[in-house]
Amino acid sequence: MPTYTVTVNGTTYEVTIEDPFASPVVAKVNGQRYVAEVTGGQARLQPTTAAAAPAVSAAQPTPRTEAAAAAPVANEAATITAQMPGKVLAVAVKAGDQVRPGDEVLTMEAMKMAMAVRSPAGGVVREVRVSAGQAVKFGEVLLVVG
Repeated sequence: MPTYTVTVNGTTYEVTIEDPFASPVVAKVNGQRYVAEVTGGQARLQPTTAAAAPAVSAAQPTPRTEAAAAAPVANEAATITAQMPGKVLAVAVKAGDQVRPGDEVLTMEAMKMAMAVRSPAGGVVREVRVSAGQAVKFGEVLLVVG
């Protein structure tokens, strides 16, 4: 797991990337676990525990001391979208299934490579909008978890 020291606006963060090739990316920032979904050149970070801070922008991260004092986000739905055009090879969950952050929810093929798509949040699968063999476009909604 690669570890980086990142300084933003004078505040230093230690960032460890669990699997840099996963989608979404799971990272630890100063010991707090986050799930980052990269779209259009910007990352949206979400804490992976109920006691963690609400989502923060990757461009303006909240220092750990402020994040610990922030109120948790309650019952938000996470929309999982296709990060590139491709084909759904397999769907590992169905509506009503319980998932944790980082669980593999489906497998896609893009550019002749299979890639796991992981849940950015824990909760119940609310909707599965694709099926095996289906072609998807960039940004198309695959699942909703909440």
